[in-house]
Amino acid sequence: MEGETFTAQAVAEALEIDPDDLMDFLDDYLCRPPEGAGTAAEGIVCEVGFVNLPRGSVFQYRFARPYLHHVFAKYPAREADRRIWSGRLAETLERLHYPFTNQIADALYRLFMAAGLRERAEAFRRLPIITPSLETLRWQVHLLRATVTDEDPFGTYRLFDAGFQLCGLIAQERPDLWEEGYEVSLDLLERARRLGERRKQAEALYYAAWHLQNGGFPAWAFLLARESVQLYRDFHPFSTDLARALNLLGNVFLSLKDLAGARASLENALGIWETLLGREHPYVAISLDNLGNVLQELGDLGEAWKCHKRASQILEARLGPEHPDVAIALNNLGVLLWAQGDLPGAREHFQRALDILKARLGPEHPGVTTALNGLGNVLWAQGDLVGAQACFEQVLRIRETCLGPEHPDVAAALNNLGSVLRDLGDLDEARACFERALGILRKRLPLSHPYIRILEEKLQDLEGGAD
Repeated sequence: MEGETFTAQAVAEALEIDPDDLMDFLDDYLCRPPEGAGTAAEGIVCEVGFVNLPRGSVFQYRFARPYLHHVFAKYPAREADRRIWSGRLAETLERLHYPFTNQIADALYRLFMAAGLRERAEAFRRLPIITPSLETLRWQVHLLRATVTDEDPFGTYRLFDAGFQLCGLIAQERPDLWEEGYEVSLDLLERARRLGERRKQAEALYYAAWHLQNGGFPAWAFLLARESVQLYRDFHPFSTDLARALNLLGNVFLSLKDLAGARASLENALGIWETLLGREHPYVAISLDNLGNVLQELGDLGEAWKCHKRASQILEARLGPEHPDVAIALNNLGVLLWAQGDLPGAREHFQRALDILKARLGPEHPGVTTALNGLGNVLWAQGDLVGAQACFEQVLRIRETCLGPEHPDVAAALNNLGSVLRDLGDLDEARACFERALGILRKRLPLSHPYIRILEEKLQDLEGGAD
């Protein structure tokens, strides 16, 4: 497919030919643009250059046009050959490039699946993959950004690979560093635009939107996420990249309280992932979980329960019962049980989610606050105001430390803490919490947002009570 990379060493061994002969063939024929296409045109493949893998340096090429996709579409009778070739290439990659980087493990999974070898493919979906540390990636990206120019295509594509890996690591594991990730994403976006690399533009827009969403700027994130979806649709109207971008867009819609837009985007993403990856893939579960959140907001608790329950079952089966994604699904089930009035059931789910997140992420990680916040809500509903206050104070402290004092999630913690303080009779502290939360949200959200109206009403009620 267009944008896919491959190593000459692996392909040469799979085809049982000399690597130098293969590289000569690629350089002489496939790297050359079609006759009459002009000097700026590309061939079917182009050189990326040498890249360092765990077992040494190898030479990479990149497909500039979706050549094989059209070959296999035109000659469906070669499906058996395609399975054989996919299996041989996967076995070669496995032998040559162990231990695996994220990119190679993903390629092994897809190739073994294309070869019809599902059991061998599954091993690579579950395999712990060597991922560079945050500091290592930072150093690589900083060096490449300082030295690589548009005239150095090898260096530029190395920068794209390392930069997007850094953006993903920050977005998933260090959302408190969203500003750093956003700045890197914008640099990659500008480089991709200068090179005319529309697929890289879509990926940079996707990560920039994700970082803005993590930073509490959903209105800004919406513009970038929507553009990313549009670009991915230009390449292929039915791809995993498009599903990923639609999933993010759905979450941004939810943050903006556009429930119709959120539902449409998430249902579209879910349909693509189920078709391309199967109904039991973890990505399907994540999309189900997000869709369940929207359905709950819409008041359809029965369908929301089905989504969250199915998501938790898929994730436990695929990732194990102690994975952080399982904890997120458990937390969502807890929220639904709480909304239905099943406080003991909700408390059990929140506590289990909290235990998993503390063990896997650490007790001070911002991801822990989701389950801790749920537990505080249950204690509050059960009349344990002191216990609820302790939970909400801990949520506030972690979020302020990890996300900054002006993040919307800090405002949410202040709102909950203020509500408990109000019920405890500490009206001055409650008012201070509500006022600070309102000040944060007015900077980040449209003034018509429901959260802003709720806080304004709470402050008015306090003033009425004081009178």
